[in-house]
Parts: sequence; structure tokens; C-alpha cells
Amino acid sequence: MISPTISLNGYATVYLDQNVLDSVIKGKEDGMLSLIHSQGLVAVYSKETLIEIHRSNRPNDFLTILQEIPSLYLEVELDESFKQIDKCKFINTNPFDVYDDLVQNLDDTDDAGESLSIFLQKLYGGAKEQSFEDIFDKFGSEITKAFEYMKEHAKESGIELPKEIENLSDDMIKEIFSPMSDSFNQVAEKLGTMEGSAVSQFEKFTGVSPRNLKGGGIKPPNIIKKILDKIDEHAEKTGKTVPHDSIFKLTDESGNKLPLVQQANALTYGLNFIGYYRDRIQERRKLIASMSDTTHIGNATFCDFLMTRDEGMFKKAEAVYDFLRPYTGIIYFPLKK
Repeated sequence: MISPTISLNGYATVYLDQNVLDSVIKGKEDGMLSLIHSQGLVAVYSKETLIEIHRSNRPNDFLTILQEIPSLYLEVELDESFKQIDKCKFINTNPFDVYDDLVQNLDDTDDAGESLSIFLQKLYGGAKEQSFEDIFDKFGSEITKAFEYMKEHAKESGIELPKEIENLSDDMIKEIFSPMSDSFNQVAEKLGTMEGSAVSQFEKFTGVSPRNLKGGGIKPPNIIKKILDKIDEHAEKTGKTVPHDSIFKLTDESGNKLPLVQQANALTYGLNFIGYYRDRIQERRKLIASMSDTTHIGNATFCDFLMTRDEGMFKKAEAVYDFLRPYTGIIYFPLKK
């Protein structure tokens, strides 16, 4: 079982990207652990770290490293609506225990979100064998499955759900989401007639792409502001306005600012979509890795440092933290060639 949250007593925390752990396992530590120990840093990992470890098919190796460093488990707190808030817990626990708890829940939801990942692949020009119509049809069935899992998990965990949710039947869920399904079908029809991927169309519309963003096209600081200025300049020439919040969505439906962790996620995703050190995510495996990196950048806003070996992740995190101004620095260890 997870023990109570411990006090950090002023120690600085460093959130470890998965590639740091991978390097240690491969014997390419390159002084990273020495830095952590010599500076008295407290290593931190999260649920997303454990999910990546689960995908590695060699969990014991990674969990042993986390146990030996040693490290703390970061848990982002949720409100009564199960939405992330700007609070977290640093928990002193055995990584093997928290991993086992996680895997038990993952096994029931392995297929959930698959259509979303395929949809994102499709936007970037991948998943050519599937149509947008097929993807949205599958999304509808996943919503029903997700509701059923939530109700079952709440019951097993002793969580009392609102009666409005508890009493929802499969037919009622389908009825609620039928207008959304109609909208999806309309979107699918439009997307299906586009020439090229959605990303390539976006590049033409905004005038920004990996070609003019990477390799000296735009340099720190103020990367995000410079990108938006570049898009605005293109809009003035073409007359095609692009609202900034359509690229970087930092508020909720009511116009309230999202928690910092979610803002960081939104900015990271937006930078990747625009083409700033874009990940190659036409393949499902690379897409999932990119989504994990996005989550890590958000989670690390609760820590003093983010440590990574991935240049693209470093560059995007640098731009995001420069814009949001969290108390998070970046320790970048380039991979030796």
C-alpha cells in the first residue's frame, strides 16, 4: 500500500523523463545519477512513467532503478469532477507496489482511447488504411465502454457517483452522444475530402512548418510569442485569421484559465502540431511516446527540475516553461553519438 505523503523539507525535486531511466539501464548513465546525488535532489516519477514502464515489457529493471535512486511518486490531485487541479502529492512508496496497483486498472482499459490515437495519427498523415468515418464510429463505442468502466470501478472502490451518472443506461448514453455523433460524421466527411493531411493543410493556412521553425528559424526566448507573431504576419498577407486559442487552448468552456499542468500539456501539444521540433507520430508507437512526453512536461511543473535526454522534448519544455513561468528548470543531458 502507498504510505502517507511525506514532507520534502526543502529538498529540490527533479522529474525524470523515461529516457533517463532507459539510459541508466543501458549503462549510459553519463553522470546523471551522480548529479542527482551530489546536489541532494529528490527524484520524482509519475503514473505516466509507470505506464511507459508497463509498455517496455521489462518493468522489473525500471522499477528497481526507481527503488535504488531512491524516488518519490507524484500524484496530481483531482477535484470532485475528477479534473486535475494545481495540487499534487509526493508519495514515499515502493515503486513495485504502486506499479502493481496501476497495472490492475490498466488491464481493464487497454482499448480505451485507441480511436483518439488513431485519429491523431490520421491528422498527421498516418493510419491511411482507416477512414475518419471508421474512427468516429469506434469512438462512440469507446465512450459507452468508458462509462461502464467508470461505474464499475467506482462501485469497487466505494466511490459514490452522482445519481444522474449512476442511473445512465447504455441506451441513454447513446442518446446523449447521438448529436455529437452527427457532428463527428459531418467533420469526418469534410476531413475525408481534404487533400493531404490536416497538418499539411494547417501549415499552408498559417505559414508555419518545421522548415521555418527548427534549425534557427526561431530561437529562444519567447518562442511561443514569436510563433504567434509569425502566424499573425502571414494572416495579414492572406486575410486568413487564426485565433490564438485555436492553437493553444489555455481556458475551459467558461473562459477560466486551466490549471498550470493542463496549460503546459496544451502548449506542448500545440507546439508539436505547429511543427516546433515535431515528433514523427504517423506510427502508433511514436504517437504514444509523444503523448507521454506531453504529459511529463505538464507533470514536471510541480517539480523544481525536469531531466531529459530528448532534444525535442527539451526544446518544447523550454518554450512552454518560458511562456508559463513555473518554478521549473530543465536539466538536459544530450545523448552521446
